[in-house]
Parts: sequence; C-alpha cells; structure tokens
Amino acid sequence: MIMYWIDWIGLLAGTLFFLLFAVTSYHEGEKRAVGLSVLFFLANALSWGSMLHWRQIASVQFANVALLVLLFIFIALSLLKFFPAAVEPDLSRIDRADERDHMFSRNQLKFNAAQA
Repeated sequence: MIMYWIDWIGLLAGTLFFLLFAVTSYHEGEKRAVGLSVLFFLANALSWGSMLHWRQIASVQFANVALLVLLFIFIALSLLKFFPAAVEPDLSRIDRADERDHMFSRNQLKFNAAQA
C-alpha cells in the first residue's frame, strides 16, 4: 500500500514540476524548452500512471522499485554538491603587497594622444 502512495506522490510532483517548467519556458519564449518539458510531462505521467494502473503485475512492481531506487540515488547525488567537505585555503603562496606601489604608479603614466 505504501508503494501506491509513493507512486501518487511521484505522479503529482513530477507532472506539476514539468507543467510549471513548460509554463515558465512558454513565458520566456523558449520553444525548445517548452517541447522538452511537455515531452517529459507526458513521459512522467505515462510512467507513473502505468505503474499505478498495472501495479499488481510482478514486472511492473520490479520496474517501480527500480525506478524509485534510481530516483533516490539521483536525488542523493544531486544533494552532494551542497555538502562539500571543509577545505582550508592555502595561504602559503600569498605575498604581501605594498599599496604605495599601486598609488604612485600613476605618476609614471605618460600621455599618449593616440590612446586618449
């Protein structure tokens, strides 16, 4: 019974996401993005809808579990970039700079009429 509700959540969340993606792409005038989002909207609705309709068949149950495992792996891998390991910056190569070099370098400028 839990798979039934997970499939409904996948159906509703996925179709809502791709529908909003299509609307946003339409407002931005991106025809290719609208086409792709409508295509994925239909693919998402058909895949989750078929898993809801034929959920009693063993091969559909296997495909359902496999799809959910792949979905959770994808989500976990997508979240890895938000939790990187703390890295201390390498400060050994930093040289001290004398600000006077920068300030007084303007005194060495020469007027060039061709560049002015």
